[in-house]
Amino acid sequence: MQGSPGGLLVGVTTGWRGDLPRDDISAMRDAGLGHLLAISGLHVGLVVGLVLFVVRAGLALIPPVALRYPIKKWAAAAGLSIGLAYLAFSGGSVPTQRAMIMLGLVLIALLFDRVEISMRPVAWAAVIVLAVSPEAILSPSFHLSFAAVIGLVSVYETWRRYKQRRGKIGSRLPWFVRYLIGVSATTLIATLATMPFAAFHFHRIALVGLAANFAAVPIFAFWLMPMLLAGTLLLPFGLEHLPWQAAGIAADAIFGIAHGLTGWEGAVAKVGMMPDWGLGLMVAGGLWWAIWEQRWRWIGPGVVLAGLVAPFTEAPPDMIVGEKHVAFYAGQERYWLQGKQGFVPYIWFRETGSAGLFWPNAPAMGADGQRLACDPQACVYETSGGRIVTIADPAAASECQRADLGIARWPARGCLRWPRYGETLVVRLRNGNASVESSWDGNRPWN
Repeated sequence: MQGSPGGLLVGVTTGWRGDLPRDDISAMRDAGLGHLLAISGLHVGLVVGLVLFVVRAGLALIPPVALRYPIKKWAAAAGLSIGLAYLAFSGGSVPTQRAMIMLGLVLIALLFDRVEISMRPVAWAAVIVLAVSPEAILSPSFHLSFAAVIGLVSVYETWRRYKQRRGKIGSRLPWFVRYLIGVSATTLIATLATMPFAAFHFHRIALVGLAANFAAVPIFAFWLMPMLLAGTLLLPFGLEHLPWQAAGIAADAIFGIAHGLTGWEGAVAKVGMMPDWGLGLMVAGGLWWAIWEQRWRWIGPGVVLAGLVAPFTEAPPDMIVGEKHVAFYAGQERYWLQGKQGFVPYIWFRETGSAGLFWPNAPAMGADGQRLACDPQACVYETSGGRIVTIADPAAASECQRADLGIARWPARGCLRWPRYGETLVVRLRNGNASVESSWDGNRPWN
């Protein structure tokens, strides 16, 4: 399979997503379908579930075996073996580890007739993942994966307790209506649970996620993954081509949904810089609600709402300086950029939830009164909070004495040094007082 479909099939089989174009990855994330790209609970559950179904159904067709032996436990053992093979084959990323540990605990419990979905498998998964890779606690994949699962388990545990108190609640709805309700509820819960981390790490929130998952998850679950698994199992016999081609058609359909929905106006909400305390409040509030069962658990959503205020309290930097790039704030979530477009300014604009403008050849005015004037020797940036200069030529060193803050490529009295290789300076200027943060400041708890 060539192009995007082949890249998606390789990604959900081996964990390698390097063959996927950036536009397709962005469209999937903006549509709320990014979880289909990372091998996680959905993928592991589908593979193991298909094996469980095929093995148990196949053994049930043999009456002497079905009537005399525990074929359900045999199917669970087969599913556990295939799941561990999939974990090893796909590279064992954090979401895959978490999913396989939880599913493995459930399958082992099934072998001992002790099946119950609760927070305990989630906790054990976290303990095991962090014991193997302690640094995973800082990664977005760990945050998003465990947030989604904690949210889902806590909500469905609450629903189960409600049914136990009220007695068994029957449903006369057709199976496909119940399926759609289940997909909607699961998508909504997972989206709300992961939203704080998506805003903190990626500064974007997909507003079309519910519609996208409605359309794409059934295709993925009932078409793409079964065909992909069938092709992999038929590979030794040279019969893999037809199932994989069918899976490629499904991949094309999923990309069509992603690109189609992200083309809508307002499909993605951009979020500016979020202080750490905002994420901390939302995490604390969410865990408070998820862990407790008593009525005081409802304090948690209030704490989450307090954390949602965080992005509105953080003003964008007045200037960002790297080794080869400089960005000056132009107002209205835009920056004047000096230097070529590339990975570094892409990260800057993503982190600030802003966009870039071409570097002005003549003096330019920003929306909030900012004024930028540049020549080959220096740039002078006038803001309501003060004056900033960047010095590119020793002949303009005197400008440092006439500015509230200066940054020079050459040693100059009154100017800060230019960032070193790989370093970034973030500058804020308020009433003539400058705040400069360096990515190399060494401000870590263990220092």
